[in-house]
Amino acid sequence: MAARRTAVIMTVIALGMLLFAGHSEAKLFENPVDCYAVLVIAANDTNAALHKNLDPIDVNGAEITLSRIYAVLKTSGYKDSNIDILYCDGKLQPDWTETRNAEWFKQLKKNHFSDGFKSATKENINAAVENVKKKLDGNDQFVFWIIAHGSAWGSLMLAKYQMWSSREIKQTFDGLKSKSNWILIDSCFSGSILDRIDIDNAVLFSATTSKTPGWVDNRFSNCARFLENKVNKELD
Repeated sequence: MAARRTAVIMTVIALGMLLFAGHSEAKLFENPVDCYAVLVIAANDTNAALHKNLDPIDVNGAEITLSRIYAVLKTSGYKDSNIDILYCDGKLQPDWTETRNAEWFKQLKKNHFSDGFKSATKENINAAVENVKKKLDGNDQFVFWIIAHGSAWGSLMLAKYQMWSSREIKQTFDGLKSKSNWILIDSCFSGSILDRIDIDNAVLFSATTSKTPGWVDNRFSNCARFLENKVNKELD
């Protein structure tokens, strides 16, 4: 009996050492990386349904940028259930006849617009980010991207003519538990927001400096290019 008790005790000790060493097949302490994203089109001056006389290079520029960022996330393992998309105001949808990035447009329509969508209001953005914050732990990843009109005094224009100030933006993202957070601001004068706020555990990326108007068309986006380059294994 004494020998059996000794064997049991030694087995328990050995299992404990394996767990702390991270070598147990049971993986009781495994913490997988969960990836979340909130993508927002708050300004859509490139939608031809609204603006009939656009330069051809501008047509669907915002939506194509969305499709490029969506492609990066999906090919990097992000699940559609963890991607929240907010789009403009009212019932207007992207131009689904767009041929550039057609396959990604098809997936966006099926996975995020077929059952309706939320408009890009301050309330909806805050709710979407708050929902992600409740799920994040230190091992997770979070990407937030917004395209909007921006001002030199550090604010963004959202749907329904709402203004989102730098102070409010900071409040929205304060308290992120993940150590890998990317906040991408695609707007004129977006650098003025970075000049005014700092968010713990987050990398803030602005499409322009604090004194520079922004530019996006159906071939160019600083934010989309940044993410595409970030996941390109051929680049340093």
